[in-house]
Amino acid sequence: MENNSGAFFGKHTLGELYNVAPKKLNDLSFLTEFLCAAATKAGATVCGTVSKQFDPQGVTVLVLLEESHASFHTYPG
Repeated sequence: MENNSGAFFGKHTLGELYNVAPKKLNDLSFLTEFLCAAATKAGATVCGTVSKQFDPQGVTVLVLLEESHASFHTYPG
């Protein structure tokens, strides 16, 4: 079925987490593995990842999914 109405099909979820150890929020490997595992457990198919470590702190992790994508952006304080 073609959708020409401009309506969005899908689900966008945003979560804000607090009281997480800053060391974990700055651990690129941990967050990449965690997000891939979470996506797989949710039934999604992981196609690849893109990530960036920022200086002095923070990371962005993007997991490309067959169904869409998932991402983390951290700002440890």
